[in-house]
Amino acid sequence: EDLIRLIQKELPDCRIAIAGEPGGAFFADGVPQNCIDLINVDPNLRMDMQLAALKQAKFALGGASGGICFALASGSKVLSWGFPRSNRSLSQENYLRSPIIFLPRKNPKADLVFKYVKWILGSSSMPADNIFRIFYINFYRLFLQYPYLIKTRITQTLK
Repeated sequence: EDLIRLIQKELPDCRIAIAGEPGGAFFADGVPQNCIDLINVDPNLRMDMQLAALKQAKFALGGASGGICFALASGSKVLSWGFPRSNRSLSQENYLRSPIIFLPRKNPKADLVFKYVKWILGSSSMPADNIFRIFYINFYRLFLQYPYLIKTRITQTLK
């Protein structure tokens, strides 16, 4: 919730939608104030609604999970975090080769994640985080094997 409050405070024009499934999502019992609840909706429409939201979103963010894999499968840009080994499984399940930034930390602080949010949105320079750079650059090199990768502003900054 700290990250959500920070985004709402610093980027008041951003709309935050919370996705997942009841019983499995962190916010299944209710989403934070001023967030769009895509969890507690009609189960027959939930996946379609979440996919529609991802298609309109600038990016998806959250811990390495099934929801993040769903975001990757939708073609969304992703900012995720988790155990370092999670990077491998996310890259293996990223069949569309959607752009992803992975922070190899189980529970990163809200202010660190927010630095990457601002960078993705183009309102700041790349945060100087050596562990992140090692993972991201290695992941970027993996992408070089695929000539159909759409080069984004994010990948261009690493050249």
